[in-house]
Amino acid sequence: MRMRHILLVHPTRSIRALIKKFVFAELGDVEFVEADNGEGAIAELNMNAFDTVVATAELADMRTTALRAKMAETTHNAKTPFIVLSEDEGGSDRQTLAQQGFEHVVHIRLRPAELIQQINTVCNPRQWRKDKRYYIPKTKVIIESGTAQLDGALVNISRGGLLMELITYEPEALMREEIQLTVRIPGPTDFYDIAMLPAKLSRLNITEWHLNSAPAAMRATFIFRELPQEKAEQLDQVLQLAVEDKLAEDN
Repeated sequence: MRMRHILLVHPTRSIRALIKKFVFAELGDVEFVEADNGEGAIAELNMNAFDTVVATAELADMRTTALRAKMAETTHNAKTPFIVLSEDEGGSDRQTLAQQGFEHVVHIRLRPAELIQQINTVCNPRQWRKDKRYYIPKTKVIIESGTAQLDGALVNISRGGLLMELITYEPEALMREEIQLTVRIPGPTDFYDIAMLPAKLSRLNITEWHLNSAPAAMRATFIFRELPQEKAEQLDQVLQLAVEDKLAEDN
């Protein structure tokens, strides 16, 4: 899963830190870029693409409406969702902000949990999935990383990558640059291998720990790097069989 990139615009560093702390406590797939004024925000918006912008309604150097208008003129962020933070103690400016065309308004002092809801509304990772995921029973995944070889069980697979479960005493092997995966699929009489698929680790969740507090059981998400034509065709054939439920019938 890719990270959600958020531009956070607020003049006070301590408040930016509190907002980030609150968001990080609820969301594990977020990265922030910070700006302390409108001009700094525009510079970032011209250089980088963001999934959403979170900005206070009380910028010192320009109106928030002006920031939104200049954002619409950028190459990368013309259609990026804009969440505006109201810091009015009584929340009386909500109607004014709505009249100014702000669809997503969060009263950060009154209902901070709304910020998480709004982030999930305007940039929902589930909507980014381009490839359908498939479950293939009893399929193994072999990880080759340097001199290490790790085995695990497939949870699901798509054209873009896979999710697997494994138990290992060498979790550091998952962090290396050169990783290749072999997907071993059971057939009627033997296994069918899609071997040496180049991949990179995208996400790692620890589900159990060894007695020495080292990670034990875990779920790892891998993204396939650019696949050779032969490997891509093999993968497509297997996914088509999964669509037709032929693999399940063999087991």
